[in-house]
Amino acid sequence: MEEQLAFHPGDKLFLYTDGLNEYADPQGEMYGKQRLHALLKDLAKESVAAMVDAVRVALRHFGRGAAPADDITLVGFEFK
Repeated sequence: MEEQLAFHPGDKLFLYTDGLNEYADPQGEMYGKQRLHALLKDLAKESVAAMVDAVRVALRHFGRGAAPADDITLVGFEFK
C-alpha cells in the first residue's frame, strides 16, 4: 500500500521500532501502540525533544527495570 501525506509547519512525525511497543514489564505486559499513541497525543503541544524524553521516562517507569528484549528506537521530526 502506498500513501502520500502533506506535512505542514508544526506537524510532528515519529518513527519507532517494534521494540518500543513490544517492550514488556516484568509480568510480560507489553507497552503497546495504544499506550504510546495516547502518550504522544497528550504531549502534542510539547517540543519533539521533550516528547521523546517523556517516552523514555514512561518506558522506564512502565518496565520497572526490565531489560528490553529487542532494540528500542524512537526518532521525532517537527516540520518548520
